[in-house]
Amino acid sequence: MGNLSKIVVAAFGVLLLMVASTTATPGTTIISQIGNGNTYGPGGYANSVDYVLEDMTTVTPNHPGYDYHTSSPYTTDVAYGHSMCRATLTFTDCGTCVAAAKSFIKQNHPNSMGVQMVLQDCSMRYESYYV
Repeated sequence: MGNLSKIVVAAFGVLLLMVASTTATPGTTIISQIGNGNTYGPGGYANSVDYVLEDMTTVTPNHPGYDYHTSSPYTTDVAYGHSMCRATLTFTDCGTCVAAAKSFIKQNHPNSMGVQMVLQDCSMRYESYYV
C-alpha cells in the first residue's frame, strides 16, 4: 500500500473516531401537542400545575427508566403528571428534553387544565385526574 493510501485510510479512521465521539443533542422537535381546551385562573390549580411541571422536569432525568408519575401535594385542586424520556438518552439529554417540553407547554398552552406534549425524545403530560 502506498503512502498516499495509508494517509487516506488514517484520515478516514480519525474522521470516524471524531464522528463517533460527538454526542447528539436530544430531539426536542414537537411531534404532537394537545390541550384540553378548558383553562384555569390564579390559585390552587395553578400552583398544582407549576409544582407538577417543575417536579417532572427535575426528577424525570434522575428516575429509573426515565418514566415518572407525580402529583401535587395539595389536598384540593390536585394536578397529576407523567413524563418520560427515550431510554437511550443520557441523564443530561433527558433533562434538556423535559425542560424543552415544559417550556413548550407554558408557551403554547398557558393555563390549560391539561396538556400532552410529545417531543421526539420525551413527553410530558398533566391533568386534573390521574395520568
